[in-house]
Amino acid sequence: MSTVDISVVVTTYKRPQMVQDLILSYLWQSYANSELVILDDCVEDMRTQQLVEGFMAKDARIRFIKNPINLGYSKNFLKSLTEARGKYIVTLGDDDIFIHKDILKKYVEVFELYPQVGFIYSNILQFNQDYE
Repeated sequence: MSTVDISVVVTTYKRPQMVQDLILSYLWQSYANSELVILDDCVEDMRTQQLVEGFMAKDARIRFIKNPINLGYSKNFLKSLTEARGKYIVTLGDDDIFIHKDILKKYVEVFELYPQVGFIYSNILQFNQDYE
């Protein structure tokens, strides 16, 4: 049986700055019995790996997997689900962040309170720097 309640899985491709923002929002979470798993699908670029390894040195809940060949989005996403060790899984894109510090706690509470629930979709906010 898993000792992690909830896994946050993230697929990424050449967006280290966005991954950094995502990691910082994960580290802000109040719920500690979790893991963050980042799957990098870019073979030739090492920036994301270097960035994530810096965070991994400070927090053992963060895992990084670099694919040896480019899988493409769909196969990388499927792999992210198989790498999760948690009882519950949250999927995020590399351009997503958590905007509330208790959201993982709330996800676990809902799943525990309503075991018949198989999927949670949260409200999202979208920003575009080019939007006028």
